Amino acid sequence: MVARLNAGALTRTLIPSLILLLSVLRVNATVEEAQQHVASYRAVLTDMQDALNRQDAAAYEALRDKSLATLADARKAFEAVDAGNSDDPAVVFSYAEVIKLEGDDDLGAEMARSALDRGVESPALWRIYGEMCLSTGPSKYAAGVEALQKSTALDGTSPEAADTWFALGRYYLEREMPEPAAKAFASALAANPNHVPAQLGEVATRIYSGDIAGAGAIVDKVGRAAQPYDVLLRTMVRAALFDFELTRREFDDTTENHYAFSRLMYSAGRFAEAVLAAKRAGRLSPERVDILNFQSAIQIQLGDYAGAIQTCEASLRAKADQPQIQQTLEKLKQAAQEAAQQKQQATQTGQGKGMLR
Repeated sequence: MVARLNAGALTRTLIPSLILLLSVLRVNATVEEAQQHVASYRAVLTDMQDALNRQDAAAYEALRDKSLATLADARKAFEAVDAGNSDDPAVVFSYAEVIKLEGDDDLGAEMARSALDRGVESPALWRIYGEMCLSTGPSKYAAGVEALQKSTALDGTSPEAADTWFALGRYYLEREMPEPAAKAFASALAANPNHVPAQLGEVATRIYSGDIAGAGAIVDKVGRAAQPYDVLLRTMVRAALFDFELTRREFDDTTENHYAFSRLMYSAGRFAEAVLAAKRAGRLSPERVDILNFQSAIQIQLGDYAGAIQTCEASLRAKADQPQIQQTLEKLKQAAQEAAQQKQQATQTGQGKGMLR
């Protein structure tokens, strides 16, 4: 009888525990599924960048559709377990991240704020809440900055903190506050020296301070790693260059300054001005084939084939042993000759039609 009672009591104790355990395992499995969707989304973004670099529009569009579907699947999985009301800050953060990626910053900020008010907090959750506040408009700017500062107070030195420092720096930079922006970017790079967005932010603050050569050196150092952040670089550099010109600041008339200015203008999408600055740098140092070759590449992009031919010829005069430049020159001359022939044929055809009339 005692044994039967003990067994019954044990059963009554174990069954609820097993149900709870199964429920937790099911929730964990669903959260893991959602996080796998997020990882897949990031992989698709990498593929999209590759397609963009290849200028493969069809592949890019297909991948874009896939990325949106992947995000939608992740959101459904998080909603299935009511992730917004989770007591695990990592789960709430992941869900908020998906909402942010879908562009629903208002809802994401509200959900993250609710979790933070319940005491579910982490540096990452404060960061993403701050970023979403800044994205929603001026009414939440103060709350956004406060949240980012709260995040750095909890963790301002780990590699993950670099994202928070960068978000602060970008906010200051967009409000034409280069000094606090520079400090924030410096803190980001102290936390993670390889943080590319913070390095690009430093490019902008160097331009604001008048250090054109230093800004150009950073662009060279970052190199191809900046490609995924092309829009960010162009936006920040363009604003800094506009301020530099608006305040009529000048730099020393040196090769390095003009060459750096040319590369910065190119980064800002101002190709004609980039050519002008490269020409000045080339006149100061006509032996610098790297400058001449950079100039010819921009001229080709602009469709100025005659100018590109002249620049390639100058480069080969400075250094004859450049097979790639020689090949480019030959192709340009052939293209120019074909264009001239087509123009001549079109002229003759037009004249012939005139005579028939």
